[in-house]
Amino acid sequence: MKIKTNFVTNSSSASFSILKDELTLLQKIFIANHQIIFHLAFKSHYKKINKGLYVPTLSDRWVVWEERNKVNGVTSMDNFDMLYFLKQIGVKKSQMKYKDHDYEAIWEREERKKQEIKFIKKYAISKISGCPCEQCPIEIVCTKDITKNTTCLQYDKFIRKLVKETLPHENKRRFRNKQ
Repeated sequence: MKIKTNFVTNSSSASFSILKDELTLLQKIFIANHQIIFHLAFKSHYKKINKGLYVPTLSDRWVVWEERNKVNGVTSMDNFDMLYFLKQIGVKKSQMKYKDHDYEAIWEREERKKQEIKFIKKYAISKISGCPCEQCPIEIVCTKDITKNTTCLQYDKFIRKLVKETLPHENKRRFRNKQ
């Protein structure tokens, strides 16, 4: 369970909703692939600012999907700090509705998994122009498993460069120093 410093609760469910018009195409791609982006681009910074606290793993995935005019996400266990992640990719709090302790999110999570699959396919990293996966001869069988360090160096560099180029101005300096 996530450690909260300002209050204690036994409910870790949460949800968010952002109007699609408020997001860039890259932000949608980052949200759809939030675990990969977090682990390749933000994990070391997150560890540094949250010394001793839980650092999200790949099993802490949020269910994310899009509706006609919104991008949504729900989780029943908010170990993945989605607010931190959204801030890092340039989404302002004023652009989103975020509900901590969203009891309805627990039920919605299972109902939305089919929509999530469509969202992830639509916003796959491999569809971005210049992705090294386009010319990779083993792309079909590539697992890109960042927990086992099986992502190729070109893929890692591509993700880091992509994130660096799209970071909000105040985060660029930190990211540059981390490299």
